[in-house]
Amino acid sequence: MLIGIEGFLGDGKTVLLVRYLKKDFLNGKKIYANFTLHTINYEYLDIRNFLNKDSADKYKNCTIGIDEITLCMDCRRSSKKENIAVSTLARQSRKRSLDVYYTAQSFDELDFRLIRYTSIFVIAERVYTEIKDNSGNIKIVEVGNLRQYTVIDCRKKEENVTRFTMDITKFFDDYDTDEIIESIYEDKPKSK
Repeated sequence: MLIGIEGFLGDGKTVLLVRYLKKDFLNGKKIYANFTLHTINYEYLDIRNFLNKDSADKYKNCTIGIDEITLCMDCRRSSKKENIAVSTLARQSRKRSLDVYYTAQSFDELDFRLIRYTSIFVIAERVYTEIKDNSGNIKIVEVGNLRQYTVIDCRKKEENVTRFTMDITKFFDDYDTDEIIESIYEDKPKSK
């Protein structure tokens, strides 16, 4: 199954991705990711291996986390090898018993093939509240440690939208919030 998480800079996309990866890891699934995870055993995702028939069994019954998927699946580069590889991954996810989570700043920037196969879309947003200052003026301020998530499950016909709020600080030790994500075609051997 494919689950996409959308949000602007700092809206909590990657932290939710890490939460999902951690949950699957704790449930015994093998984890692959294109970014560094500190508290989860994982293997670095090299999409070239996914296309190699010799390693077809490697990517079965596992979870894949791709942060900033537009680096390899941008709608303006639809004929690139990266796009075709991720499209293949998306189309074969059910047959391989894969859960693929990905983040993007905008679903509009993604290749249509990926959007077509995504089952669940999540919108990440900052949380704001009103407070009164000493003069009685109302100010709107961000609640820094909370994010709200709107989940749209396309598999359901009725009541397919749910919302939840999460304290994101619980997951900060699980990954590097400032890591620069490279293309998944970069040679970057790291695993934990």
